Amino acid sequence: MRTQPIASFLFLAAILVPACSDDGETCSDGDCTSGPGGSGSGPATSTSSSTDSTSTGQGGSGGGGLPLSTDVVFTDLVTGEPLPHEVVVVNAADGSVVLQTLTGTDGSVPVEIPAGGSVTVFYSFSLWAGGAEYPLRRAQTVFPGDAQPVRIALQDGGFYEAEPGPGLMLVGVTWDVAPGAGEYLAKSNCFAESEAPPSQAAAAYMTDCTNDGLYDVVIAAYDQFGALDRFAVLADQPFIDQWKLNHQIPWTNGGGGLGDIPYSITNLKDSTTFVDVSSVATRRTHGAPITLEQLIENNLPDETELSGTIRHAVGFGDDHCTTIRVALPLEVVSSYSRCGSTANLLPIMFDASRLAQFKISGPTPTSAAWEEAVAGELGDLMAVHIWQTGDGTDDNISWTAYVAPGAGSVTRPDLPAGLENYAVPRVDYASVVNQDLHDAVGFAEALEEGPSSRNGESVYDTD
Repeated sequence: MRTQPIASFLFLAAILVPACSDDGETCSDGDCTSGPGGSGSGPATSTSSSTDSTSTGQGGSGGGGLPLSTDVVFTDLVTGEPLPHEVVVVNAADGSVVLQTLTGTDGSVPVEIPAGGSVTVFYSFSLWAGGAEYPLRRAQTVFPGDAQPVRIALQDGGFYEAEPGPGLMLVGVTWDVAPGAGEYLAKSNCFAESEAPPSQAAAAYMTDCTNDGLYDVVIAAYDQFGALDRFAVLADQPFIDQWKLNHQIPWTNGGGGLGDIPYSITNLKDSTTFVDVSSVATRRTHGAPITLEQLIENNLPDETELSGTIRHAVGFGDDHCTTIRVALPLEVVSSYSRCGSTANLLPIMFDASRLAQFKISGPTPTSAAWEEAVAGELGDLMAVHIWQTGDGTDDNISWTAYVAPGAGSVTRPDLPAGLENYAVPRVDYASVVNQDLHDAVGFAEALEEGPSSRNGESVYDTD
């Protein structure tokens, strides 16, 4: 089972079924299948018909399309690491199951998708908070239609971290005065505390939440206006169970400094309710991530254009993202994101009116439809999300579908026997997203790049 930190808000459980053989042989009668987290090292397969599956009563999205021979590639969104032994299911245009297989050790598996059909990756992982496990089940479906991508790249978007150990440690952090500071922040891989001047100390109990028994500690000072002023890092400290330890960290441990990213936002509507710009640097040396963030918020802006600069921790970590979000009434949000392994201090510019807005209507646990509400450009793809978010007594389950712009509706294909608990029992949250990726032109290229790419523009409506 894979794990990721509590920064995500979805939870659900792993499913274990017998693993297939290692040689990629085709299996019959359902005797050689595996659920998410299975132990087979190659893409073993099985076939079934709609009588072997959990029918939605509506079939798949149907409609036209071309047969497609391609590779499904499943990787971690941030690290790019392959995710092997995850279940991949191919469905026909009527929603019936025609193939069940597994990703190989390189995270990929070849598939033949019938005309009008679809392919789905099923997977599960857990979040950890306070030593408690919160499991999550997810499914991502692609309806390629007429597109002929050489590969379909899907990503889970998870940060990996080890299951927290049973130990507990009291960690204290102290620092010198930072002139002009309005707030201090102390973080490790396993805790975060904020303090207001004149305080120069923070303390917290910490579990062994990393993957190697080590942790880092970061301190940061923000000025009176909330801008990141300085930071320092103390790296590679050993976790010691039932121990009390204080770290005195000098600001000279900055390790890379700060930079400013110019931003500009144009064509804001009079109905805009808020605009925010965020810049996040992430360090995950020991698995569990530590972030340094800068956020600029502008509620009910009167201007049609906004510009400025946002501070970024250039030398901190190995993942850097800058994001602009613009909100309109009725849960419509447009955004622009730029992410990479190194900091990018070039200007970031966003036309808030460029992409067309779509209004989602009548989402059910197995389907959704939408209509264009405001004129604008079509992006590279449409993403539909349907979630049961869970309330602590039931599961947290999500289904995401990717279709070409202009589809207008989508219906979940049938689930194969053994994966019935990936059905979403009720709709707690649903959205439709018009998405335009920076490095893709059209639906086929977007599938090849990965529709979960963090680099792109989008506008979405929620229900």
